[in-house]
Amino acid sequence: MGLTSVRERSPVWRTLPNPRTHNLLGSMTPRSQGGQQMAGNSAKRKAVQSEERPKWVPLREDQHSELTTIARELMLARSQKTERITENTVIRVAIDLVIRHPELLVGDTEDDLRTNMLGRVEQLLEREQELLASGTEEEPGEGL
Repeated sequence: MGLTSVRERSPVWRTLPNPRTHNLLGSMTPRSQGGQQMAGNSAKRKAVQSEERPKWVPLREDQHSELTTIARELMLARSQKTERITENTVIRVAIDLVIRHPELLVGDTEDDLRTNMLGRVEQLLEREQELLASGTEEEPGEGL
């Protein structure tokens, strides 16, 4: 039997809340850092938050640790200091990637889904590096 994406097999994905989950939403509220620009962005963020729905997801210890590190590094590397980058920011961006490219989700188990998606992303990044090294005019990221 060939591998099919989750979207091909099931129109709805549901998970039940787990009492032992991490509530990462606690860090979602923007902290005021002064200045008119920050105040304006804070108001925009609060408007967006009112449209968001919480989802609690259990994370492995390594996922939680790496998520914190990534968010911290992104926060420090920002060229514009107008919006906080939190663990929840990174999670929402990752979810947007999966929603935009559900064809990357192929397999019957969480491990299958992870292995297949990471393998495909690695292939695309390798192809992009090859194209950049050869000077080919194909746009990076094509074929995703």
